[in-house]
Parts: sequence; structure tokens; C-alpha cells
Amino acid sequence: MYTLFSGSDSLDPLMREYRIECVKYAIFQENHSHITEPSSSESRSSERTLFQGCSFSKLFTGLSILLLVQDGLLDLDRNVNSALSGCDWQLPDSTFPLPTIRQCLNMTSGLGFSEPSSPSRYLQGEPIPSLMDLLNGRSPAKTPAVSLVKAPGTEYTYSGVGYWVLQKIIEHRSEKNFADFLSTRLFVPLGLTQSTVECPLNPARHDQVIPGFQSNGEPVPQGFENIPSAASGGLWTTIQDMSLLSLEILKAFQGRSALFSKEIMQECISNTEYSAGFGLGMSVDLSADSFNIRKIAYNNGYYHQLLLFPEEQVGILVMTDRANSGEFIQQLIARIATEKKWPAYNSDFEEVKTAPISPPTRHFSA
Repeated sequence: MYTLFSGSDSLDPLMREYRIECVKYAIFQENHSHITEPSSSESRSSERTLFQGCSFSKLFTGLSILLLVQDGLLDLDRNVNSALSGCDWQLPDSTFPLPTIRQCLNMTSGLGFSEPSSPSRYLQGEPIPSLMDLLNGRSPAKTPAVSLVKAPGTEYTYSGVGYWVLQKIIEHRSEKNFADFLSTRLFVPLGLTQSTVECPLNPARHDQVIPGFQSNGEPVPQGFENIPSAASGGLWTTIQDMSLLSLEILKAFQGRSALFSKEIMQECISNTEYSAGFGLGMSVDLSADSFNIRKIAYNNGYYHQLLLFPEEQVGILVMTDRANSGEFIQQLIARIATEKKWPAYNSDFEEVKTAPISPPTRHFSA
């Protein structure tokens, strides 16, 4: 399904300019992925293959929800507490109506924290909160309890909190913990042999980790931080595993996937409530008059981006070891897109924002 190449030195000047230690990228075309690691990265990462997947976790969570919808166990337009009926946790009462599963997926749920909070970080060796700790704002969680902070469906606000609720729904409706569900329904069927959401990461795998670098260029202490919120940011993965998933997504939009029906993939791009907005675990970019789906993923030590054109069945995945490598990635993608003569796309695309909801400017059919 994929071919691994050692890259030329053509990216070396760009990597030096942006102080990128390691980059791996995969180009998708003709049902195949061509994975390249520029030569300047090879000596640093040849024995290390594991990246923190950051918000690529949300992509896996969205696909997990779609599998449960296919199974008849979930309705995307059901409110979250209805989906959690009989569960040991539900969203607390509020003056606002309850959000739906679809709204949690597309970042319009209105969910946030019960009081102001800054991003939380968990260093290696610190206590790891459980999902219930995170939902309830209970020690050792470093964030307050999850609550409704605005009316659902009124505003797009990028946040991982709704994905914590989705993780609870997945576990409740499937009667499996999240890691087991991912393993049995996605990792094993797709051959994703290196991916995991375990936290903390098994010490036996630490030597596989590509160490992360912060925005200031300093190494992340101990190489990486722990991310306890599995469904929103806790994924560990490789360029090979993410390439296999990306190819499956492209196949699904053409009705050729063994896991996802063409109809369920239509849900990812239909009912998108704003132009260039978030679909169901992935962004739907309509702004350049071409249908492409995107996912940006980053944390304190890594930055990645996925760009897929389902109608043309092409795309690119870029994974790096530096927190602020977004501009570097955009230049790399632009270089490849121009060379391959791909359709126009929005190069200034941004997910992490707050924006009023507006109708999409163009509708697509899978």
C-alpha cells in the first residue's frame, strides 16, 4: 500500500530555515502512498518512527462514531445525554439545550469548561487523570469540569472538550474502552500496527519516539508530554499508519472501503454549517471552489497536516517534530500541489478559531 523513499536534499534549506529536525511526508495517488523522509532527517530519526498524533486523534474519534452509526447504535442528531442513557456520567443540567453528537463532532456543541482555564500539560512522571477525572474536573485533572458555556449550534469554536464527551459515548454504546474499540474496529482491520492511545506510553516504546521540539526551538522536556485525553489528542502513530488510514478515507468517498459505506462518508461533508468549517472529525474546505478535507494536528512538540482531495483521489500528509512548523508545512504542500497540478485549495486554512456559523458556499456529493 505504500512505498518508502529516502528523499533528496531539496528540502534541506527550508528545513534549516525553520529549524525542523525531522519531517516525514506521504503523497497519495492511484491508491498508493509514497512516503519520503528528507536526507537531513534520516540520521536523526531512522530508528525512531513514533510521533504524537495530536489532533489526528479527533479524526479517529469521528470515524469511530461513524462506525457506531453504521452499526445502528448511534444517531448523529441525538442529544448526548440520550446517547449516555444508563451511563455513570451525563452532561450536567444547563439553561441551554443539550448538544447533539453531530455538534460535538463539528465543534458547534457549545461545550467548554465550567470556569476559565488555560491549556493543561502533563509532564512525564506526573499523575495521569482518567476520562472521568477530566469530565468532572477532578484531581489529578488540571482543568475544570466540562459544561455547556454557550447555546449549541450558534458558534464554531475549536475545542477538544466535546471529544471527551464523544469518547464517553463510544465507550458506553460499544461496551468497550476507547483503546480496545480503536484496536478492534480501526487499528487491526486497517493494519495500523504501531498506533496506540495508551497513556502513559509503554516505556518499552520510548526508544521509538521522535522527540518533540517546542516553538522556541528548545526540546520538549524528556522528549514528549503525556496527553491523557485520548479522543482529542492522545494518539501515538507513524507516517505509515496514518498513510493507510488516509488511503482508506479516500477509498471510502468512492464507495470502495471495506469499513465505511459511501453513504456514511457523505455525513462527513453534508450539513456542514459554515463555509470551510469542521465536518465530522475532519475539516471540510470549500473556500477555494474545490472539495478537499483537512486536518491540522499539533501540540507543544509536534505539528502535522493532512490534505485530501476525494474527487481526484490524491493528497498529502506531512508530520514534523516541531510545534510551530505550520508555515514550513504550508510551503511544502504548496510545492507538491503545484508540481502535481492538484486543484486550488485555501493555503491560509485555519481550524483553531472562533467564528459565527454561516451556510456553506458549495455542496458536494460523495
